[in-house]
Amino acid sequence: MTFEMKRLVEADGTWADFRGDWAAQCDVVGENPEEYAAEPLKVIGEAAASTGNEHWAVGLSDGSHFLAVALLHWVMIPGFTGKVLRVRQIVVSPKLDYGLLPEDAYAETLIELTFGIINLSDTDLPANHIKFHMRSPGDMAYFRAFGRSLDKHGVFKAVETHGAWLTVTKY
Repeated sequence: MTFEMKRLVEADGTWADFRGDWAAQCDVVGENPEEYAAEPLKVIGEAAASTGNEHWAVGLSDGSHFLAVALLHWVMIPGFTGKVLRVRQIVVSPKLDYGLLPEDAYAETLIELTFGIINLSDTDLPANHIKFHMRSPGDMAYFRAFGRSLDKHGVFKAVETHGAWLTVTKY
């Protein structure tokens, strides 16, 4: 399966494409699209309406459907050198959330989302530090295991968890 990380922007129609896909997924699982992850999607939608580079809405697509969405903040944070890429409001798709996709799809989606964001920190949103906010116990377990594995293999300078945050320092 091929994954693609896309910036979701209201002005170019990608946000509408995303919302349409998730509304269709909500129909399949019997969920009201206006209620599914309403608060996080409202905040992410505000970033999709933004024309600046500091706040991005991003979606992970498998070519047919969006599997996850997140909010990215590219900002200066005290105690860090240069801009930091903060990742918040990670939400998985209705079909994934309701277990209609293969069992390994959840982990694969989080892995692809994570590496897509790391790639953005090397390209469009250059940052030496990436901070992932973990919203759920499942996310915390994944990101802690992911962080330990990366740290053990020396992929990055440091990978640390503090409370509900995983911080990756690249070099």
